[in-house]
Amino acid sequence: MTYEMESARMYFRRVQADDIDTLAPILRSEATMQALGGALSYEQTLDWIVEALHRRQQDGFGWFVALDKPTGQPAALCGLTLEAITEEAPALVVHCIVRHELRNIGVGRECVSVCLRDAFAHRNAPRVCAVIRPDNAAALHVAAACGMQPVGRLDRQVGGTSAPHLLCAAEQPAEA
Repeated sequence: MTYEMESARMYFRRVQADDIDTLAPILRSEATMQALGGALSYEQTLDWIVEALHRRQQDGFGWFVALDKPTGQPAALCGLTLEAITEEAPALVVHCIVRHELRNIGVGRECVSVCLRDAFAHRNAPRVCAVIRPDNAAALHVAAACGMQPVGRLDRQVGGTSAPHLLCAAEQPAEA
């Protein structure tokens, strides 16, 4: 198996076409997907994979599966996507979905840190954003721990309804 990145506890590899069983504990879990509109069905998970593969091909980057080093089990999904957040140019957005059983032990922080390092060191991104619901204290804590600051508000569709979100951002670190 080829891993593109790693952290202290996890290996990161690109989402693959045959990942339906690998992603099931994350995307098909009601507890894990609660803040994102609920668990995906089998068909929705297949659609998610197809969309993730399409976006990686189109944009050159996308989602990773974060695998626990000792067990090889999926711990989280994370990655970077281009999104139209404002009327300006598309923004590079970091995402992280941590299995509910592994929350509050630093997995999200580790995933977002790896994605930010990839964005700034390898992709020379000037800025990376995160779009977070104001009631998602864990995600806000992760963003702050990774040096992201609130820079605005916007509404997003979640489970078919419009919901307020905070826009957080981290800038490319200045060279020392």
